[in-house]
Amino acid sequence: MGEPAGLAGLDDLDFVAIVGPTASGKSALAIAVAEAVGAEIVSCDSQYVYRRLDVGTAKPSAGELSRVPHHLVDVCEPTQQLSAGDYVRLADAAIEDIRQRGRRVVVAGGTGLWLRALVFGMIDVPESVPALRDELQREMDAQGKAAMFARLQAIDAAAAESIGPHNGVRILRALELFRLTGTRPSELWARHAFRQPRWRVRIFGLNPPRELLYGRIGERTRRMFQSGLLEEVNALAADGLAEAAAVKRAIGYPQAMAVVRGEMSVEAAIEETAKLSRHYAKRQWTWFRAEKSVEWLKSWDEAGALSEVLTKLGTS
Repeated sequence: MGEPAGLAGLDDLDFVAIVGPTASGKSALAIAVAEAVGAEIVSCDSQYVYRRLDVGTAKPSAGELSRVPHHLVDVCEPTQQLSAGDYVRLADAAIEDIRQRGRRVVVAGGTGLWLRALVFGMIDVPESVPALRDELQREMDAQGKAAMFARLQAIDAAAAESIGPHNGVRILRALELFRLTGTRPSELWARHAFRQPRWRVRIFGLNPPRELLYGRIGERTRRMFQSGLLEEVNALAADGLAEAAAVKRAIGYPQAMAVVRGEMSVEAAIEETAKLSRHYAKRQWTWFRAEKSVEWLKSWDEAGALSEVLTKLGTS
């Protein structure tokens, strides 16, 4: 996201962003910061936007949502698709509204592409061409997601590493961009880093030790399966949403569906979900470490990280 634009204090900023890998404690820290400075939270999580995907996405609880107003949580159905452009439009409106009411803004989440688009605007690339997208979708349906991911790896290893093998929507979009432009998607995205920011922002990153993070991921995954994920998936399936794109794409939901269908044991589903979450965390680390404007916090516990953020912002 370019070089940090000085060390502006809280009153000189449009918003503060809290980022980091999954299970690093972003939501808890964001709530603590928001309570301390009189802010509302704008989510930057590509899973929190979907209604009914609660347990498996580790969405903030009703109690947490009541402590601080949250925006861009539960804004669309699992059958819908929210693009980065859609997110930017909604986030811009939320930030403007919050600031006009005299409140501060904390943006929190781990979807790096969305945050980059929010700070710098949408990258100038061709819009999707329905005929080409349909052609690529048919190929994915026939050959499988793994085959299309392998094709992307051969074209653009950096883009493949950033996207991962499970996000079919982004895999297809990357392949489409390459077909439309003849340029590797990672090169198109890299050009974004040289734009001037649209908002005045400081971005703080949580960076817990890898062993600690992986332990948290394992504990959270087991807790999800023990505390309602299977019931949530049953309800989605009963309403004909088992094949909804958001459900199939979200880590943990396909595994829980496999348990419900009798195709996988609970222990195997927990193990696979935790493994996929660790891989996702690695991709998030890779993305945010490449963003020069992220100020990495030395603390990883909530109290220490809160104190560090407030000190850096000149509010303590």
